[in-house]
Amino acid sequence: MNSITRNKASILLAGALAMAAAGAAMAQGLGAVVAAKQNPLPVYANAGDAKATGSVSAVNLPWPIKESRNEFFKVAVEGRDVWIDSMDVRADRQSAHRCAKVPGAKDVAGTPGAAGKNC
Repeated sequence: MNSITRNKASILLAGALAMAAAGAAMAQGLGAVVAAKQNPLPVYANAGDAKATGSVSAVNLPWPIKESRNEFFKVAVEGRDVWIDSMDVRADRQSAHRCAKVPGAKDVAGTPGAAGKNC
């Protein structure tokens, strides 16, 4: 395999791994950072810090969100965990709801959602 083909294969593999990691985070309901509003992106030592401790290049997105606290996201970038301000990025967050049938509910005319049959 020549070096160009090897490089393309490496890029495709890295992309597939990033998407798998993002999928794993999405499965946990935390979501992923999909876009940055600035580049480089300031990073913080702790969630809620006022002063950035450095910056990272906003590449190889999406970044799976490992934790969310005080309007900051903990993500792994360049092999280390950092906190980023949620206002500096766009995140694709998953939300889930559960519809439970209310025991003994009956359909009543004029009841929004027909009692316990809908959310």
